[in-house]
Amino acid sequence: MLLNSVDLALFDIDLLLYKINTLKEFDFVQLNYQIKSLEENLELVKSISFENLPDADIINYQTYLKELNDIIYRLKSDINELYSICKKENNNKLSIENMHIILVSILTVRDVLGKDRQYLYKRDNMFDTNYSEQLKALEQHAGEELKLHGLDYRKIWYKRGERNTFRK
Repeated sequence: MLLNSVDLALFDIDLLLYKINTLKEFDFVQLNYQIKSLEENLELVKSISFENLPDADIINYQTYLKELNDIIYRLKSDINELYSICKKENNNKLSIENMHIILVSILTVRDVLGKDRQYLYKRDNMFDTNYSEQLKALEQHAGEELKLHGLDYRKIWYKRGERNTFRK
């Protein structure tokens, strides 16, 4: 199901790229249509009952759900920025200069989805692959910040290997 979702999301992104590159006049209706399709994809993924999934698949489900949500947020944020620019220019059409903003986002999003597809196909742990280095950096930073307040992070930081326990 997640692979199907990634494929549909990649199709929407590729269609968006195609429209940007081929349509003579590209407007917000086109952008919003593809975003609406991504949002419908997200709602479908949210409707999956993950309780019956093996533990290894649950983390991929949660990670993919987060990433698809982040992708939609990023694209909508950039669309809102473009809309604001166009409104100031008193124009509903996107200029070539303004298209650059959304193109960068679309290409970044496409890269993220392509990697997600690879991880899901190989059944790799998406969280460890995508976020393990960030988690280590955050854990280190949090530990340093807590030490400033006289606290030991090992006593309160969640241990990933065990559920609902704390390090001692």
